[in-house]
Amino acid sequence: MEAFDIQSVPVSNVALPEYPYLDYPEKLDQGYRSDKKPQFDEVYLIAGKALRRVEGKLLVRHFPHTTVNMSALESQRNYENLLKSLGAVKVNQLMPADAAFKRLYPESDEVLEKKMRIMGVNNGGKNYQVYLLRTPQKNIWFGLGIFDNDNNTWLLTLEEKPFEQVVKLTKAEEMAAGLQKSGEVALYLAFDTDSAMIKEESKPEVAEIAKLLKMDQSLRLKVEGHTDNQGSAEHNKTLSESRAQAVVQALTAQGIDAKRLQAAGYGQDKPIADNGNEDGRAKNRRVMLVKVAS
Repeated sequence: MEAFDIQSVPVSNVALPEYPYLDYPEKLDQGYRSDKKPQFDEVYLIAGKALRRVEGKLLVRHFPHTTVNMSALESQRNYENLLKSLGAVKVNQLMPADAAFKRLYPESDEVLEKKMRIMGVNNGGKNYQVYLLRTPQKNIWFGLGIFDNDNNTWLLTLEEKPFEQVVKLTKAEEMAAGLQKSGEVALYLAFDTDSAMIKEESKPEVAEIAKLLKMDQSLRLKVEGHTDNQGSAEHNKTLSESRAQAVVQALTAQGIDAKRLQAAGYGQDKPIADNGNEDGRAKNRRVMLVKVAS
């Protein structure tokens, strides 16, 4: 498959409004306007015929255009015209509901919806569009779609930017102190979306866990995986188990005796924060180290 060439999109010098660049319809009731703040995150968007992973300042919104007496086509045309006026170019050649796309990405709808941040693969997937706006300073990606039987508009804005490290590494000594105090430590390791693959930025923290175990040869740990409540409970439990196992495997690869480690996945069953908002869900997506009695 030929890769999408980002250089094929011309650079725009149009003066831009403030992020997220696209507003809600003027008469939309305040109750339908999301108060979520943009966060550094990742999303998979269709560029050309392939899924492309992009990361940066991300905001996803959806609203019922029918409440302001707009048809699905009217909402779609409004946003298409706005995007084109900014110099954005439509870049997707396939849509999630297309048979050709499903042949290329035979993952479950649930997995794709989570990775792509869309409201449905089949129920509205034929209205999915991706736009790229290139400026002299940055790349900005937009998602536009009509979902839920033509009743809702989906808007996605991602402003590409490098990751800024704001969470400090939990050192082995700090882990030891936490285990001594409460018998457990919460770690926020980064994994690929809906995957047990540990990201590069979290491998130093895994190395600190190995250091902790080498410092105290009598220490035994239970590695617990936990998720938020997005997706099915069964899927989340399987994912959390796989992530816990991945941490155990990474530790044994660094010379830790597997007999000193246990892996368990609890999925969404043991939240420590409110799953009703993104801050709470982020706290729930964790790996726990629990001290096991010798």
